This record gives sequence, structure tokens and C-alpha cells, in this order.
Amino acid sequence: MTKTTKPPRKSIRSPASKLAANKAKRQRQNGEHNDKDPPGSPTGFVRLFDDQSLELHNAVAHRSGYFSQKASVSTKSVSELGISLANESELRASVARLPERLQAEKQRLVQRYLSNAKRMAAQWYAGFSLLFYGYGSKYELLKSILKECSVGFPAVLVDGLSTRITYKSILMNVLATARDCKTVHLPKMSEEELLAEIKEEAKHQRIFVMVSNIDGPGLRSPNVQRGLSELSQIEKLHFGASIDHVNAPLIWDLQMKDRFSWVWHHVPTFKPYVREVNLSSLPSLFLGRKEACTQESAAVVLSSLSNNAREVFRCIADAQLDAENASGGITFQTLFNVCKERFLASNENILKAFLTEFKDHDILQTKRDGSTTADVLHIPLDDTSLRTLLSLC
Repeated sequence: MTKTTKPPRKSIRSPASKLAANKAKRQRQNGEHNDKDPPGSPTGFVRLFDDQSLELHNAVAHRSGYFSQKASVSTKSVSELGISLANESELRASVARLPERLQAEKQRLVQRYLSNAKRMAAQWYAGFSLLFYGYGSKYELLKSILKECSVGFPAVLVDGLSTRITYKSILMNVLATARDCKTVHLPKMSEEELLAEIKEEAKHQRIFVMVSNIDGPGLRSPNVQRGLSELSQIEKLHFGASIDHVNAPLIWDLQMKDRFSWVWHHVPTFKPYVREVNLSSLPSLFLGRKEACTQESAAVVLSSLSNNAREVFRCIADAQLDAENASGGITFQTLFNVCKERFLASNENILKAFLTEFKDHDILQTKRDGSTTADVLHIPLDDTSLRTLLSLC
């Protein structure tokens, strides 16, 4: 006779016990615990964020309606907002009046980054360069980090978005700061001589250099980045920078990356880019097209160049304004002959360096002449603006 086993009897719980079980389950899901369960017990909730991060996360989610399915999206265009794209001063004023939300939370986030200043200083002292990235304006954060880490030593904060910035001007400011003098008091030196003088100054004291937006339009050329990488290699010179463009790392080759020896710091501040936008061409930025050459931007660029460079630009402009010139520009060979006669460029390499400078700042273009199919150099300005520009330079 075979022995049969009965299935286990299902326990029957009372409604009160079911309510207690459901309550305990909700407590575990919400990260709560009762008096019988200590915080470190398996029923406790282990937070993956610290209090400041969780507070900022909850504040953003609550105030911005992130989890709301009825979030409204503005479909208004710039013209519907009553802002004239032709009036740049009005655009700048409108940007400056934009409200900033969650200021207290953003400030706590910045203070959290500044609490790591000692670790950043240790990385600098170990011979690394620091690279800061993340959404939001980082200029004020870089200034605070530099102030915390460079106590008692000369420090230079470079604005990479400035239209007047050049590699040589950076070297001159670093040397003048190290010597505690003004740049006008420095003797006339080449870039190689300035770099050698900075190396001598770094033997006696530490020097801190921070470049805000090292991916700025005036610093993107390979020659400038190569020079900055050489500057970062100087012993006892501590180099730091920030980037905002998503493709910024592409401007460095393997040799530059090895020289910089970056330590990456993710520091999103979520602060509006008001300062950065004020240094940009606002109409082009709002329309989403490439920054256009204007009379004002060309004047700023030319004011920062040498006299010979301005004279070369004037030669191109004169040829473009010539009524008998149907091509609307000048060929490279013709320009070289003119510059050679006026002792502006003794060889083609010098002239090409001037033209590269113009093209990097978008004040010169190369176009094809329809009649001769030859490439001519052309300034992208109308005749009236070009004449006004020549009278200012």
C-alpha cells in the first residue's frame, strides 16, 4: 500500500495581518524603518545619493514638473516674442533679464565642487592638468577654484571666448603676472622667448593658469593648442581649462593629449550661459546659423592684429572695392605681388599666415570667380560696411 502525501496547507491570514504586511512592504519601498528595525538592517533603505544631491534632484523634479505628462512646450519664435534680431543691444538686454531658477540649489552644488579644492590642488601638484566639463557656465566656478588653490602664488584666468585673445597675449599675461608687472612693461619678445622666460620664473615659484573655454573660436587652431600644451608641461606651472563644445576633444591629437595629461572633472553648474552669450554673435546664435562676419566683429579682430596684417587686409579690401574689378576679390598671387612691393610680406608663408588669421576669425573667404574659374580672396561685407571699416582701422 503506497503512502500518499498531502499538499501543504495554505495558511489563512486575518485582514489585520494583511494590512500590517502591506504597511511593512510600503515602508520598505519608501526607505522607512520602524523601531524594531535599525537603519542598518536589511529592511533599511541604502541611499545611493548624498543629501545635497538628493535634495537638488527632488527640487528639480518637483519644480520643473519633470514627471508630469502635461508639460507645456513653448512654440513661440523669436519674432513672436517681439525681439528684433537687427538690434543686438536689445537682444543682449533681453538675455540679461532672463530669470534664473533654483539659485539656492545651484549654489549648494557649486559649494560641493569647491569642497574638493584640496584634491584638485593635489592633482595639480602631482603634475596633471585639470579639465572641467559639464552643462552650465563655469567661469565663476573656475575663478573660485583658482582662488582656493593658488593662495600665495601668481594666478591667471584667461577668457577663451574673448575676440582679442591670442596665444602670445596669454604668454605675456602669464609672464607679467609672475613678475608682478604690466604687459606694457615687458620687452618685445617672440613666443619662444616668452615661453623660456616663463620657465625661468617657474623655477622660483608656482604659477597657476586657468583657461575658461579652451575650445573658444580664437583658440581652436592646432598651433595655439600645441603652444598651450607646451605651456602646460612647464614644471611648477599648474594648468587648467574648461570646455563646452561637445566635439572639443577632437582639437587635440595624441601628442597634445599626452602633453596636457588631463584629469577630467564633471562639474555641471546648470547656470545660464549669459556671460558666454554676451561674447557671441547673438543674431547668428538665435537663428542657428554659423557666426557671420559683421562690421563690428571685423573691427575688433583687426584692432588686435599687427600693422602689417591690417595693411594686408586693406589691400584685399581696396581690390574688392575697385569698380573695374568684376571678380569681387583678389587672387593670392596678385595679392602677394602687391604685398611684396609694399614690403608687407617677403615670402608666401608670411602672407599665408595673415590669411589664415583672417579666415579663422571669419573675416575672409575664398570663392570661385565665375568668369576665370580662379579662386579669389573675398571679404564677406557689403561695400558700404567695408568702406566704414577701412575708415575705422
